[in-house]
Amino acid sequence: ENRMIDMESKLHHRLLDYADIFLNQRLISQIDELYRTIRWVLQQNRKLLLCGNGGSAADCQHIAGEFVGRLKKEREAWPALSLCMDPSVLTCLSNDYSFSQVFKRPSEAFGEPGDLLIALSTSGNSENIRNAIETAKTQKILTCLITNHNGGAAASSSDKTLYIPTENTQVVQEVTITIFHILCGMLENERG
Repeated sequence: ENRMIDMESKLHHRLLDYADIFLNQRLISQIDELYRTIRWVLQQNRKLLLCGNGGSAADCQHIAGEFVGRLKKEREAWPALSLCMDPSVLTCLSNDYSFSQVFKRPSEAFGEPGDLLIALSTSGNSENIRNAIETAKTQKILTCLITNHNGGAAASSSDKTLYIPTENTQVVQEVTITIFHILCGMLENERG
């Protein structure tokens, strides 16, 4: 019985940690700004480009799927493209150039002025993410980095940065997906 009480107490504290993150006023303001930016990009008939490494790459595919498909409401497809989804292109670019270029080249190929590059990096220090942001800016593509509370080296390059107030990689990724579910739902309610 003591083990059960201890487990419930640990779970309670863990859930309160998440609540503190989601109720962080700075984060709420940054989410609102990202919502307005995505809404504007879609109103201009521009597209979202997403990039990230590892679990963040999977998150990019998940997010693109919600925008191209739907979250809850039947609606028109919204243009969103994960730059992480083609292993042949990623391995070609890694082999022929370097891994630091794997998002730079697709951004050059698919990005157009007025698009929005959303870069997911739990540390903000991935060289390929920094290169993608810098390349996008030369193409007049808006950029938004989603990262931990420090932001890393890429934060200074990005037009906007959404700082998730934690250093825990897993929590940054979990909060990111929750944020995009919320954003997609709000956009569907407004645009649907």
